[in-house]
Amino acid sequence: MNGKQLKQRVIEECTTACVGDNEGLRFYQLTAAPLFKDEAANIQVLTVGPASGKEVIAVLLLGETGAGKTHLTNTLINIVFGVQFADNFRFAVKDQVDLPSKSQIHSQTDYITAYLIHHMDGMLINCSLMIIDTPGFYDTRSVECGSHVSGPLSSFLLNDFGIDNLHCVGLVAKANQNRILKSQVDVLNEFSSFFSRDVSSITKLLATFASDDNHVHEVVRAAGISFSSMYEFDNWPLYKNNHDASLRTSAILEFRWENMQKECVRFLKELSVVPPLNLKNTRDLHEERKLLSEAKDQLMTETRLTATIVRTLPKLKLELKNYMEEAKHTNWKYSEKIVTVEKYDVAEGYHAHSCKACKKTCVCSCPDPSNVVAGVVGTTSGVGTAFATGLASAMSTGAVIGSEVGILGGPIGAGVGSCIGLVSGLAVGISAGIKSRKTKAECPLVSSDSICEEKGCPHKLSDHQVEHFAIIESEDSIEKVDAPMKLRYDSLMDVIKKTQGVIKEKEETMQEYKENLTMLAVRMVKHIRRISELSINSEYVTPEKVIDEMVKDVEDEEQIKVLRMCLSAMKLL
Repeated sequence: MNGKQLKQRVIEECTTACVGDNEGLRFYQLTAAPLFKDEAANIQVLTVGPASGKEVIAVLLLGETGAGKTHLTNTLINIVFGVQFADNFRFAVKDQVDLPSKSQIHSQTDYITAYLIHHMDGMLINCSLMIIDTPGFYDTRSVECGSHVSGPLSSFLLNDFGIDNLHCVGLVAKANQNRILKSQVDVLNEFSSFFSRDVSSITKLLATFASDDNHVHEVVRAAGISFSSMYEFDNWPLYKNNHDASLRTSAILEFRWENMQKECVRFLKELSVVPPLNLKNTRDLHEERKLLSEAKDQLMTETRLTATIVRTLPKLKLELKNYMEEAKHTNWKYSEKIVTVEKYDVAEGYHAHSCKACKKTCVCSCPDPSNVVAGVVGTTSGVGTAFATGLASAMSTGAVIGSEVGILGGPIGAGVGSCIGLVSGLAVGISAGIKSRKTKAECPLVSSDSICEEKGCPHKLSDHQVEHFAIIESEDSIEKVDAPMKLRYDSLMDVIKKTQGVIKEKEETMQEYKENLTMLAVRMVKHIRRISELSINSEYVTPEKVIDEMVKDVEDEEQIKVLRMCLSAMKLL
């Protein structure tokens, strides 16, 4: 099929009726059948012509509103179908100006529209062509329009719409543009971040409205935007013909058409031989970013919970300390002393010294010295009693004692026995005399002015009196319970037990949070490293920048500290 036949086939099979006439030029709107449409994501894929099964060359166009993306799309389609300057018709995709309402205009403009031109015999290239037209990322409706493009573009790249490779990311800009705003650079960098690292090799600068004085490439490079090559497109001749034109004007138009055609051919031919960008890496990049985002959300939740425990634990431990201190000083039991005073008779021949002031016995058994003397010297009943008792004892028991003591019998034995009996009787008599004698004289010690000091008594001996009995005090103690204090103590012990349980539970929970934070840190580092491997802007994704970005949304100081601790751990991984 030659070029003329191809164009006729396109007119008959792939267009609607003529939709416009401009200075003798007829415009045929291509019939684009919807292959896919997602109104929620603002994505649509339209096809032109019957499916061919040929490889698809995919071109993604990015640029601000008014940069000429639609004109460039129409130019490429016309050149691919072999339209010549001399032809009195042009092909065009459906223009938003044909929509009946302003709201629909905005809706159409916000869509990412992919035009899939299926290969037909006679086309300029031996493959199908997909042109992906994106909304202008900087229009008059909103300076934040770029954010409206990023979502749909991300969805488009992540889903399979019949293409696995991208052959060109075309940065569309007017050739005579002399400056680029920082906001535009930021948007382009944001778009570039969608792609994997190897996108730089297929990034092209597509200069529209090109003339002899083109310096947009210098402006773009100065702005730090990378591209591998530049193409200059003069799309103006597409909408002009030589109808009623002078020879000079016609020659100029034809010359410009030829230049436009050559640049389009060069562009398309080079795309067919340059290794494309496999969208698998791009999709992997987006998947890693999604996983990183989920990990960040989990980390934010875990750090918030951890911060709560970090704040709570010291307070609980301080409360526990106070409770234990109070319980320690809560004296709910005490000992009560019981003193028992009893009087005991002193043995005969002894007496006791009792302090009149202390009302207690200081000395319990002091010997009676007067009785001892009487037993030896003799008084009314002392020695006499002794001798009488001793003699009687000797007479009655002499013989028995003598026979037991000696081996001699008779008078000798009786004599010995009498002597022994006398001595024994004397001893018994003295003892009996001492016991039976009544002491009338007081103990001379009691009349002394010296301090007693017995059992700690601080009084003089003269303050004591002699008694025939001793006053004995015995001390015992019994344990008693203060019921209100015991109730308070038991209550404190219950609180202490509960507080200890809460502290233990929170410490165990804290340990779980620490383990979770460690696992999240490991996950995030893994995703960050993978993103750095795949992304063209790897320097924008680091642990420090990720955590710093998270900290901006946090007001809790404890949570910020926990996030900083996580960053320290991430740096060690």
